[in-house]
Parts: sequence; C-alpha cells; structure tokens
Amino acid sequence: MALSLGPAVALGFARFAYALVLPAMRSDLGWSYAFAGAMNTANALGYLLGALASERLMRRLGPRASFVGSLAATVATLASTAATGDANALLAIRFVNGVAAAVVFIAGATLAAHVASDAAAGRTVDAAAGRRVVGTYFGGVGVGIVVSGATLPFLVDAAAPHTWPRAWLLMAAIGLIATLVAWTAARGVPLPAPVRGARREPARLGKLRAALLAYLLFGFGYIGYMTFLVAFVQGAGWGRASVAAAWIALGLAAASTALVWEPVLERFAVGRALALILTTLTVGSALPLMTTQPLVVLVSTLLVGASFLAVVSALTELVRTTLPQPSWGAAIAFATVVFATGQALGPLVTGVLADRLGGLSPTLAVSAASLAVAVPVALLQGQASHPREARAR
Repeated sequence: MALSLGPAVALGFARFAYALVLPAMRSDLGWSYAFAGAMNTANALGYLLGALASERLMRRLGPRASFVGSLAATVATLASTAATGDANALLAIRFVNGVAAAVVFIAGATLAAHVASDAAAGRTVDAAAGRRVVGTYFGGVGVGIVVSGATLPFLVDAAAPHTWPRAWLLMAAIGLIATLVAWTAARGVPLPAPVRGARREPARLGKLRAALLAYLLFGFGYIGYMTFLVAFVQGAGWGRASVAAAWIALGLAAASTALVWEPVLERFAVGRALALILTTLTVGSALPLMTTQPLVVLVSTLLVGASFLAVVSALTELVRTTLPQPSWGAAIAFATVVFATGQALGPLVTGVLADRLGGLSPTLAVSAASLAVAVPVALLQGQASHPREARAR
C-alpha cells in the first residue's frame, strides 16, 4: 500500500489530474483542443522514453533507487508546472514529467512483483495473494484520482484567470509527503541478487504479441477518455460538484480494481480475462456518447475506473506467469513502451479531431472504437497458460 503512493503521484496526479485542470488552463492560456491534447502527447512521449530507459537505469541503480529518485523528480515537475504559462516550457515540463513517471511506474511494479512473489510463496493457498499485492500497487492510481477529484475542482475555475497553478502546487505538496512514505516502503522490499545478462528474450516475448497489440490499442483508446471527459461534461453544463463526484467515483473504482477483477484473473486464462476487462472498458467509455445525464456518466466512470488498471494488472500477471523472474523488469518495461506508443498518439489524434469536427464527441467515439478493436485481439492471447497451470509447473 505504501509503494502504491508512487503511481498515485506519477499517474493519479501527474497524468490524470491534468484533465481536471485542463479547462482552466485552456481558457486562461488560450489553447486549442489540439494543443491541449499535445500536452498529454508530450507527457506520453516522455513516458515512452522513460520506459525505454528504465531497464538500464534499474540495472545501474537498482529498482529501489530508480523508484524513489524518479518519484522525487515527478514531484519537482508538478511544482514546476505552476511556475510558468509559457507553452514551450509547459510542453518540456510535461515531457520530463512523463520520463520520471514511467520509471516510477516500472520500477515500482518490479518491486511489487517481487513482494507479490514472496507473498504467494509464503502462503498455503495459492498465488491469489500475489495478484492482490500487484493489484493493490496499481490501485494507488485510484487513490491519486480520488484525492485530486476531491480537491482540484474547487481550486480551479475556467471562468477565473490564473487559478490553475495552485492545483499543481497542492499536488506537489501532497506528492512530497507520499515520496517520503514510499521511500520507507521501498527500503524494505527483498530483492534477489542481480543476474548478469538477464535481458528479455525475443522468442519469449513473442508469446505475448497478441496481448501487447491489445495493450497498444488500449493505450490509444483509454487516454482520450481520461484526457477530455471533464471538458466534455463541463461543455454540457456540469458544475464543479458534479465533476468532482464523477472523478471521485472513477478513482474509488480504480482503487478497488484488485477486488473486482481478482476472481476473473483466477478463473480464466489471462488473454480471456483481458478481453473481458477491455469489453467493460469499451462499454464504459461509450456511455457518455449516448447522454451526459449524471447517472449515466457516473456508471461510465465506475466501469472505466474499475477496468483500466486491470488491463495493466493482467499484463503484469501474464509476465509473471510466462517469463522467468530475472526477465520481469525487462518485460514490464517493453510492455510499457508498447503502451506508451499508443498513449502518445491518442491525445493528439483525438484533440485534432475535436478542433476539426467542432466538438469532443469524436474523441470519445474514437477512444471507444480503439478499445473495442482490442477485445478480439486480446482473445488471441487466450492460448497462454492459465495461472493455475503456470503454478503447477
């Protein structure tokens, strides 16, 4: 749970809370939707670079130092965002933020995978305990979403000038405290001795190609929803309290991911479980296209919130049950590169569509379509080992 504060800051604050601050920044700084999307594209490109560099960084510094150092760097970028309204400077800050956040996420996931392995080995039941550990780590993103949803909508106002910097300063202050707690937890994670040459093997990763393609489509699809949903419902006349309620619901659902999807991951092969998760995500992302009535959008945020982190958990579980332990860090990093590629394209493409077609409805439609295509692709991974079979071996 303490390690989960890493993704709470790196993703819950640094990436997803941008959606809450975006309307005020766009109004105050005169951005187009394309440029607003480009801000998240810069962040995603940085995330891609961080994913590419994370394996080498972890081999040089170790996952503990990589996790804590990059988390501190993420907090610094949150504070820096409040210091300028210059477009180029903000793009650069969002890029650096993405680099640091990727290392936080991958190094922390590597630590969590080792904690999960120890938890599974130390119990008499099965590896369900290990999956819950990994799910709890990823659920930290939901904690960050809840905290930002409960505070930021009441700090920023799209109709008032220059209210958005205080949102970034608040996130930086909370992030600093979270970094200290996460650092204490990281120090206690037992790690095996490093193995030289423990690099990913192309033939082994080839077994994951269907899941990786689904992961690419997921990255492209979900980020459009997460970036523009708040602006979409505010354009439909929603007030601050309604936005806060929807965002908090999304975060609470995300924090409960492990509880919701653990039975599915236990019962089905990971590829089939991934398809079920993506189906739920597709339905949730498409609902606001039908109506922006609060109850429908609330259901949408619950479905999306409970599902998007489960995709990451399923990929991590697939890595843990398919590849040898020394390859986990490299495999998680490679999967993150694939994901980040789709995530980099999503906001820019959907933002351009919004400008050219005169509204945000096309952004949600394209997002939902990408997620829908990912469902049959994920089913192709159904031939992968069932978790129980992997444990039996």
